[in-house]
Amino acid sequence: MRSVILIGLLAALTGGAAPAVAADPGMGGGVCVLSAGDEQHEVADDIQRTLGGRAVRLDVRKVSQPAELAQQCGRLIVAVGREALRAAVQTPETTPVVFTMVSSPGALLGGKRPVSGVSLDADPARVIALLKKVEPNVRRIGVVYNPQVTGDLVKAGNAAARAQGMELVALPVSTIGDAIKAFHRFEREIPIDALWLLPDATATAQETVRYALELADWRRISLVGLSRWYVTQGALFALAPQTSTQGAQAARMALDLLRGGAPQGVRYAGEYSLLFNTRAARRLGIKPPHDVLEQAEEVSP
Repeated sequence: MRSVILIGLLAALTGGAAPAVAADPGMGGGVCVLSAGDEQHEVADDIQRTLGGRAVRLDVRKVSQPAELAQQCGRLIVAVGREALRAAVQTPETTPVVFTMVSSPGALLGGKRPVSGVSLDADPARVIALLKKVEPNVRRIGVVYNPQVTGDLVKAGNAAARAQGMELVALPVSTIGDAIKAFHRFEREIPIDALWLLPDATATAQETVRYALELADWRRISLVGLSRWYVTQGALFALAPQTSTQGAQAARMALDLLRGGAPQGVRYAGEYSLLFNTRAARRLGIKPPHDVLEQAEEVSP
């Protein structure tokens, strides 16, 4: 009891931020911010500052055993980055988990436990809506994907496409060889008006990306990329989540859980950078709306 009173007094004297204390295994563990080495350390630092003295930092490369993490972090884990999330989901399902800075989180989560988290992927609804606004005549959007990796994105993309009066033509694959064959099908037998590349190591490997870019150029169709690199290589645009805000989103989710809230599931970033290739637009005969160009950063190959 004395330690609890002392921490509360220190928090009051320091404006609410009590010093970090080690978790008490007898109380079921504490609150931990997990990261892997120096990866995403600035995001992890921001989250720890927001959570205050209740949170301790752990490096999963030094403390990675599920039993040890569960003992130290039984109240809540905030995982920053893919390696940290991989360690976090090995703990008992009674340990609440929040994550951030993770692309394609479904591949790690597998729907096995309730979580709260911020995906590093662009919101499919925003991607589809932007494509519709830039190129209203698009009806069929081709996608190659591994259901184990980006199945959740495709599910969301399907719903978004239907809402816009469009169709997502999604071809599932399990190997890079299958992905190459799938892109060949878009070239030879399946008509599409645009290609959307996903953050999928199976479907969007080096071999397939080059072919997809060539296919889009040859067929004179739009290609939606993932980042600046894709736009410099010929993609029409990429909607890139701003990583600077993801830590704050995850911290708010963590605070909500600590106050008794329910897990919020996987959410998408709140702020984005729009990278736009005006040269590709001219080649395709596309005249983007002025408001799109005003908010976009023009990127040239």
